[in-house]
Amino acid sequence: SGGRNTAIGYEALSVEDETGYAVAVGYQALRVQNSGGNSYNVAVGYNAGEAVSTGIENTLLGGKAGGALTTGGGNVALGYAALSAEDTGTRNTALGWNSLLVLDVGGTGNNTALGYASAKAISTGTKNTVVGSSAGDALTTGNNNIIIGFEAAASAVDVSNEITLGDSNISAIRAQVTSISSLSDK
Repeated sequence: SGGRNTAIGYEALSVEDETGYAVAVGYQALRVQNSGGNSYNVAVGYNAGEAVSTGIENTLLGGKAGGALTTGGGNVALGYAALSAEDTGTRNTALGWNSLLVLDVGGTGNNTALGYASAKAISTGTKNTVVGSSAGDALTTGNNNIIIGFEAAASAVDVSNEITLGDSNISAIRAQVTSISSLSDK
């Protein structure tokens, strides 16, 4: 009885029986989705979103992207195995091969990883922003970190509330102002 869905590929969207506004392209993409309503899920690639059952508003592009998601929603994964271990987490963005590879926060993650293997070891950390190829690839459980640059690494695998700019090869920070000011209290 499902309608307004698009499925292309072996077992793509094969269980959905209600309106879902879903798009599944690829072998077993959104294979077990049965949202019971409007899912607005998009999964393109071999096993992309294959475990999504009732999760909604996920965009998963790439082989095994978001492959373990079940009920999580509002996630974006682009690249092979991006966000592939997360099952119930929400609001995570993984762009790049193996980015946020082992994340399984199981709640509101609010993690953003951009780059090849970026933040690939974060397992339960939340509110992290990691940008750069292999950036933050050792961080595991830290929260509220910003890591920017090729192979940039946090000071510890479990550090929280830290900003890292660049790797050990960076020799200068250039800016129009010569100091960093604290946030205003007004």
